[in-house]
Amino acid sequence: MKLQPLEDQVLVELDDATETFAGSVLVKPVTAKRDGVMIIGTVLAVGPGKRTDAGVRIEPAVQVGDRVVVPKWVGHAWEGENVRTMGKEQRLMPVGELLAVVLP
Repeated sequence: MKLQPLEDQVLVELDDATETFAGSVLVKPVTAKRDGVMIIGTVLAVGPGKRTDAGVRIEPAVQVGDRVVVPKWVGHAWEGENVRTMGKEQRLMPVGELLAVVLP
């Protein structure tokens, strides 16, 4: 099933025990746990953006394929409580909840 987020929503597939942040330090997969405050994920789908009161659409700052840092408990599973696709959890969240884009 394909999902097209509305407004400023994005669908993010969370990494499962890979790179994570502990404070401002990037923890590599050997020691990474999902117990951290932030996790990294990949943007799977992006909404068209939110409209201002004047009707101007503000495009989201991310695009499909971007690697992003998100707080551990932000977002909503888009199909039930424990959505898992090929072992990866997917969450729907507003763009404003994303903390950063991981640069190559």
